[in-house]
Formats: sequence, structure tokens, C-alpha cells
Amino acid sequence: DLYGPFWISTTLIIALFVTSSLAQSVASLLNGGQGDNGDKKKDVEMDVMVLSSAAFTIYPYVFGTPMGIWVVSSYLGENRFTLLELWCIYGYSVSVWLPVAVACMIPWGLLRWLFVAVGAVQSSAFILAGVKAIASRAQLPEQQQLKSAITMGIIGIQVVFALALKLYFFSYQTSWPSSGDGK
Repeated sequence: DLYGPFWISTTLIIALFVTSSLAQSVASLLNGGQGDNGDKKKDVEMDVMVLSSAAFTIYPYVFGTPMGIWVVSSYLGENRFTLLELWCIYGYSVSVWLPVAVACMIPWGLLRWLFVAVGAVQSSAFILAGVKAIASRAQLPEQQQLKSAITMGIIGIQVVFALALKLYFFSYQTSWPSSGDGK
């Protein structure tokens, strides 16, 4: 079942591009038609580099991270899942980022950080529940350390992924236009 790893990831890539472009347009309008560097913009332009950046962020995360977990757990003799199962877990885990991408179009930075944090927690919980069988079979003290290392590695990668999404796709500056009456 490669629906999750491929199609949900592809949908997220397109959603990141569209929502990021729309959010930049809204930010430009709120800034009085000025870009992030203060230059006056005549037309709002879509940055196609965002699309390729989304692809180079999402696909390696969805396909590379499970491959890394599988290689490490196979090397350590603790592999309980097939690579396809891990790809599916990670593929379906990114579905939580679809509503987060839409919600992060809101022009309040603190609220966007909250949405990203909630998305990271939900995605992490889904992944940890899915790979629990890998870590839960640890019974000896050295295997308990392996369980903790795998769990911390998954959470660490999730934090880095969430920060990458927030800082690249969900960051833009807005300033509310003044009323013009000097008050």
C-alpha cells in the first residue's frame, strides 16, 4: 500500500506550495503591497522554488527516514517491520500537516507556532504508535537503551522536520496597515 507514502506526500507538497503562496500574498496585502524586504510590489508572484523545496523536504523525510530506521534496526538485529510498513507509517503520518498548512495561513505568528507544535505532536504520536512494536520488545537493559534511542531519534527527527516546515513554509512577516488618521 504505497498510497500514503506517495499520494499523501504529493498532496502535502502541493498544499504547502499553494498555502505558502497564498499566505505570502495575504502578508503582502497586509503590508500595504510591500514585500518582506520593504520593496513595493505591483503584482503578487508565486515562487516556484517553494514547490521544489517542498518536494525536497517531504519526499526525503517520508522515504529516507523510514529507510534509516530500517537500516539501523536491521543492523542491530531489532527489525520487526518491513521497509514498506515503515514507509506507510511515515506516509500516513504527514497527513496531519495538510490541515496545519491551511491553518498556518492565519497571519498571527504565535498561532502558527501553536499549529506547528500540535501537528508535530500528533505526527510523532502516530509514528511512535506505529513503530511501538520495534521498541516494545526490548527486555534486556541494553535493549531498553536501544528502545529509548530509537524513540528519541524519532522525536528528534520530528522536531527538526516540524521546524523546517515552520521556518520555510509557514514564516512570513505581516504588519497591519494603519488607519491613516494618525490615531
